[in-house]
Amino acid sequence: MKQLISVVFFLLGLITFAQDSIVVVYTISDENNGLVENVRTKVYQNNWSSEYFSDDQGQVVFSILKSGELKAVFRHLNYSKLTVIEEIYQNTSLDTLRFKVRMNSMQSLELNDVTVTFKRAPEVIFKSEILSVQDYEFVSKNELLLLTYPKQLKKGSRLILYDVNGGAKDSLEIAGRAIEITRDYEGNIYLITSLGCKKIVVDDDLIKAEHFDLEYLNTYVLPIVSTTSKKMFFSNYNKLYPAFNYYYLNIKDSAYTKFASVIDEEMMVQFRSDYKFADHYAPGVVRRKLEAKNYELATGIDAEIYWGMKYFTHSIYYKPAFAPMFSVKKQLYLFDYQCDSLKIFDNEGIAIKNIAIDHDHNEKKRGWSGQLIHDRTRNTVYAVYERGGFYYLNRIDLSTGKLGTEFKLTHRYTDEIQVQNGYVYYVYRPFESAQKKILWRERIKRD
Repeated sequence: MKQLISVVFFLLGLITFAQDSIVVVYTISDENNGLVENVRTKVYQNNWSSEYFSDDQGQVVFSILKSGELKAVFRHLNYSKLTVIEEIYQNTSLDTLRFKVRMNSMQSLELNDVTVTFKRAPEVIFKSEILSVQDYEFVSKNELLLLTYPKQLKKGSRLILYDVNGGAKDSLEIAGRAIEITRDYEGNIYLITSLGCKKIVVDDDLIKAEHFDLEYLNTYVLPIVSTTSKKMFFSNYNKLYPAFNYYYLNIKDSAYTKFASVIDEEMMVQFRSDYKFADHYAPGVVRRKLEAKNYELATGIDAEIYWGMKYFTHSIYYKPAFAPMFSVKKQLYLFDYQCDSLKIFDNEGIAIKNIAIDHDHNEKKRGWSGQLIHDRTRNTVYAVYERGGFYYLNRIDLSTGKLGTEFKLTHRYTDEIQVQNGYVYYVYRPFESAQKKILWRERIKRD
């Protein structure tokens, strides 16, 4: 009798599970729509998990409860790791859910290992026969996010999570035309495309793209230089105006305080005078001047400023003000090239020191590129020069403003130069070559 009762309860349990369960079918293919077998698939739901392998039809079939989130992780030696999350609804009338999964093959990438040589020769970090590197950012000491494309950037691109020592970990195809990847003061990475902006998050060796408002990024995030527990330091820089200020926000009372100003006096004179001396006989000039004056009456902003920002800044005579600020070892360093000065502030925004600098002089002879590079890992800043297609890096002594020993890059016409942990990274393709663009690095010799 007891055995009969046990059998009855067992059958009732099976019936209940069948009513509350649903069959899930994953069909796994690659980017060429080829079915992929032997994909190791681990599925999770609530506190339950199980592991399966796809059959020769690329399918994984199993049953789960009709409620809760379903997470599946797909792994294969020849493909990037992929995670898929689906929501299973209890009120669904279906008895089977079918999902198509596409895995990105990494077989086509010829990824070179890093080789460290005593001669400090240039090293290939990433090379592929089918992909060129357009841009990159550092995720950690040895991990990078690479923006790559097969033929033309506007026709398709891909982000690759790449370990200098271990190769590619994951990839993500990009919708729209990729423009660049950039980072904020905290090291967060953003992808700018023709469709907007994505914040890129790397979690468990997977690339995740989250929507981020581009206007908010440009207005409220990228202008921030540094933060402390009490203050946030930022600028109101606008490339269409030859002056700007640096401020700090007191986090406690939300009060703004200006602690540094930058102005290109010579450019400002030209900027404001262009309205006055515009050719009245040129077609449309009188109409444009009237437009500028009406804007002044409506907003209180000078017609000269409206005219300068809308017209003069698009001429060959205009050059934006250049005065970057870097946060190094709890101090702020403002390179104000408009007045040949390196201004140093503490982490309260109080001026400590003012040092004369002249490494931007004799631009044509010395090849000053108007570019500074910050190595955040070693707290160093480099001035960049270009002569005859070769780039030269000079470390700036932040206590004196003087330049150290010049370091010349091996290759000519390099792009996207960055410095990380004493290495200079850059993108290079031999001049007039059909070769794909490769990511290189060189060890910078110490002064």
